[in-house]
Amino acid sequence: MGRRKPDSGCTRPAAFGAISALVLLVLLQSSREADFLQHLEPIAVAETSPKSGPTEPQSSPPLPSPPPQRLTGEAAPAPKPGSQLLPPPKIEAANEASTSGRTDEERRVLEVVRKRAGLYADKGAHPEFANVVLLTAANYAYFAIYQNWRCNAERHGLDWAVVANDEEAFQQLGADRALLAIGEKVSGMNGWGSAKLDSVGRNKMFMVLTIMRISGLGVVFTDADNMFRGDPFATGVHLGDLIRSEKYDYVYQEELAKAPDKGHIVPGDGGNTGFFYSTPHRKARVVSLFEDVVAEVDRQREEAFKRSGERLGADQPIFWQVIQKLRSSGGQPGPGGFKCVRLCKHNPTCVAQPEETLDYCSLDPFVHPTGWDQPPKTLVTYHANYAANEAKIDKLQKAGVWDAWSPTTKTCTAKDPANDLMQVSSADESRVLEVVRKRAGLYADKGAHPEFANVVLLTAANYAYFAIYQNWRCNAERHGLDWAVVANDEEAFQQLGADRALLAIGEKVSGMNGWGSAKLDSVGRNKMFMVLTIMRISGLGVVFTDADNMFRGDPFATGVHLGDLIRSEKYDYVYQEELAKAPDKGHIVPGDGGNTGFFYSTPRHNKKVVAFFAAVVAEVDRQREESYRKHGERLGADQPIFWQVVQLLRSTGGKVGPGGFKCVKLCQQNPTCQAPLEDTLQYCSMNAFMHPTGWEEPPPERVTYHANYAANNDKIAKLEKAGLWGAWSEKAGRCHAANPSTQLASPLQPRSAPDVSPAIDCLRRTTPSLQELQYPSDAESHFQEIRQALGQWFDFAAKKFMADMKNPYHCGEGYCGPWIENRWISHFLEGWDKRQTGMQLSDMFGPYIPIFMTYVDLWVANVFEYEAMIAKLKEVVRPSVAYITVVQHDTGMVSSRDKIVNLMKEIPNVLVLSAGGYGHVPIPLFKQPEELLSKRFFKSMASRELLTSYMGSDTNAPKDMRKKMIKLVNKEAERMGVKVKTGFGSADEWHQTAGNSKVSLCPRGYGRTAFHLFEILQLGLIPIHVYLDIPWIPYTDLYTSIGFSTDVKGLPDVMKTVQGMSAEKLESMEAKIRSLRSSHFTDEGLLAQISLFMTTAAGDLRCQKLPSTLNG
Repeated sequence: MGRRKPDSGCTRPAAFGAISALVLLVLLQSSREADFLQHLEPIAVAETSPKSGPTEPQSSPPLPSPPPQRLTGEAAPAPKPGSQLLPPPKIEAANEASTSGRTDEERRVLEVVRKRAGLYADKGAHPEFANVVLLTAANYAYFAIYQNWRCNAERHGLDWAVVANDEEAFQQLGADRALLAIGEKVSGMNGWGSAKLDSVGRNKMFMVLTIMRISGLGVVFTDADNMFRGDPFATGVHLGDLIRSEKYDYVYQEELAKAPDKGHIVPGDGGNTGFFYSTPHRKARVVSLFEDVVAEVDRQREEAFKRSGERLGADQPIFWQVIQKLRSSGGQPGPGGFKCVRLCKHNPTCVAQPEETLDYCSLDPFVHPTGWDQPPKTLVTYHANYAANEAKIDKLQKAGVWDAWSPTTKTCTAKDPANDLMQVSSADESRVLEVVRKRAGLYADKGAHPEFANVVLLTAANYAYFAIYQNWRCNAERHGLDWAVVANDEEAFQQLGADRALLAIGEKVSGMNGWGSAKLDSVGRNKMFMVLTIMRISGLGVVFTDADNMFRGDPFATGVHLGDLIRSEKYDYVYQEELAKAPDKGHIVPGDGGNTGFFYSTPRHNKKVVAFFAAVVAEVDRQREESYRKHGERLGADQPIFWQVVQLLRSTGGKVGPGGFKCVKLCQQNPTCQAPLEDTLQYCSMNAFMHPTGWEEPPPERVTYHANYAANNDKIAKLEKAGLWGAWSEKAGRCHAANPSTQLASPLQPRSAPDVSPAIDCLRRTTPSLQELQYPSDAESHFQEIRQALGQWFDFAAKKFMADMKNPYHCGEGYCGPWIENRWISHFLEGWDKRQTGMQLSDMFGPYIPIFMTYVDLWVANVFEYEAMIAKLKEVVRPSVAYITVVQHDTGMVSSRDKIVNLMKEIPNVLVLSAGGYGHVPIPLFKQPEELLSKRFFKSMASRELLTSYMGSDTNAPKDMRKKMIKLVNKEAERMGVKVKTGFGSADEWHQTAGNSKVSLCPRGYGRTAFHLFEILQLGLIPIHVYLDIPWIPYTDLYTSIGFSTDVKGLPDVMKTVQGMSAEKLESMEAKIRSLRSSHFTDEGLLAQISLFMTTAAGDLRCQKLPSTLNG
């Protein structure tokens, strides 16, 4: 963008939410501290810094408070008489030098884990993991294994810290990710049973203890030979689900050399300590438990040293000795101060208070296996146990999780889709993108229905069902539709052609297959996976329909329920109820089931929809693999499983559920819980009479008809009865002409006039005495009359600008168009000119006659020509007709011309969508788009140093408003004791300041708003709109949840409000801004909102009274 423009005033906050606090610690080969005193006193590293030392700056997001500590020297709970475990050795006081050293280590650990917390590199993507960190470990000798682990982790977008067990590994990894082992440094490869490997295990346990104690974070620790084939924290994956449940203090991996027998019961008395999750977040005693484990490791190793001269003692068996002691405590205080344990859903070992009971659970071994020679197809992680050092590589290769790292190129290799869960090859991705981008828009005429530009119609077929597909195709073509097809076998793909067909990514299925068969279940899985893939890689919404769901009419037309629901932009998912006959009068939709053969799903309003569908596909895969293990067939139909996942979400009680949602809201019903909009799945069912499912008596108002409750060719009889068969002639090899007796009314037939009441209601806010308006019977010819009357001015400015500066638009603020007026014209006028046969003006513009003019361009080119154009417009408009137009100028159509200052009183029936600040409907004021704030300028909310900021001109607003604002903000900041920043700088300086501010000041300019208000929103940041007389804010109902608005006098109150808000609340506001960015704060999103406003009186644009003055 170059230098910051004088009229742009908002700084740019970060585009990501709070840094999650879940750190995945990948322990490289770690070692023990050389200092013997530290060996005896594992808690010392967490001592409080000396009071005379500097206070650590708050440069990281808020983390949970560390759990209460035992005092230095405090004894562990006394063991039971006769116990083999002894209390830890007495802890001696540390000298000043060693304490200082440990304080530095503490700071280093805090710095790294705070940066890496959240499990994912995108810190706003998974807030449910905010209090967990991923950790691994390695030394330099194991670097090839670590690099392979790293590449697999990066494929899933993870972030982590590493325990570096020797100096070489630390240097290679870097200080921003590596934690040098606090203990003995261990180099080389060391086998099981060696003192060196035992030091590595001790280092791991001590580092996990240290992190939990000083930061309060939970830790997922994984050995570096435990590779991630899929995302271990995804919804539907056992580890991720157990952590999300927030039911367990410790989650571990069973130590099984092969698949367990059917009916295997987890004993809970042993497991692998190379892959586990532990958290003090629920119970502070977990820290004490780990202290007791480390103390017992040290005690046993010192005993071994006295006996044999080697410090032998592996952390894994010792950890489970401590657990076994706790399991046998009989209700008396045991290790960590716990009295009882509870394994998963089993009964506890005794009766005690919840805080005195350790809750732990084992991972599903088929999802997280340990070194099996026959790796299961369901694996997400694979731990190369039962092999030492380089022999592990053979196991990893067999499991398909090796070679992610190339030692030759020193880079990560491309993903192998055969070895990545739910991954798509780059070639398949390119093919999918190419086809869906070509077919998006629902209609063959891509300019006819801009409101559907981001939706693609998808069906599916194999060659055995080709007759049914051809009949579907002919019906779809009659309504001018366009679509893509999932080809479930090669023959269908060849017949359909590569420009329309998408070969199924999964099992290819030929022949006709009945309900309940594994083959049909594969077809259903292919469908769901393709919908997921399209949404994930393209961002498009998808209407999926089975090929036996025929279109009698246009299912997307205005007045048809499916089309209207999509246009409303209220819903993430729209589905077809599964009803065998017409519902009884008063039927209430339960929202707990439906047909997955006809639905609409979109990620455009909420990106979590993609994660939700990923959870569905993962659950389909899980159930099918479980069926295969039990019965030898991969059974599991997508439809019941989809609704099982929905039901799981409906019953979360406000906890994070599938896809990261917390609640669901079924149309016209209350949500299942109270949560922010971005955490709530919005869904709705189609009208059952317009979109019936296989009724024996098809309703006359049917627009679509789904031939359910019949199999294969029996469906044809149903379709014939519904009047929807025979569109395709097998003999002639072409579509038949439509049968008027079975088709809905053609668009060419006369239709009732659109409802003018929304236009009247809006305009009467300004002019209560406005006469009744009527939609003209000659709408199309009247529209053409206006175009001809204004024709001489339509391209006047473009011709002048092209001659003067070789650019068709005016320039301003360092930008030379196209502006919103130009985009309104190119989108809607060109769409009308390229309309399909039969389309009427009201289909695109509702009750309004549109007026297209380049107002600002003409005003800049020649103000006298502008006045002449307005005079002509006044002549041609009729007082009884509603008109609509889009104007960017600060003073609307008046454009600061004294001769026409009373224009809006003379043409009160012209509704103005105003970007500048004088009209009936505020819309965003755009110039060039801003991307989300780049990561290099991003700071977590808790670490931002500025309460607010403004980097821009102090002029450009009436009555010295900006100067007054700057003066008051600085004065109030001094009084409050907070930091603010005002000034002027380059684009990078502006971005950096914005990313360091909780909120950004966005004062109005000459008009009632400014470009920078919407630049800030496009960056994903929270604005304060500062106004003079009245605010000029589009989407007023939404804005209160994403920003602030005040006049200058009210700024102190807003600053206090922001100061009193939690980082989490501010982060949720930013998350909502990001979720609305594409649908509301881009040119394309705004044009879609304008379309909704005109045609459905829906969307989020709102009418208000015309301001009493031109620009306040």
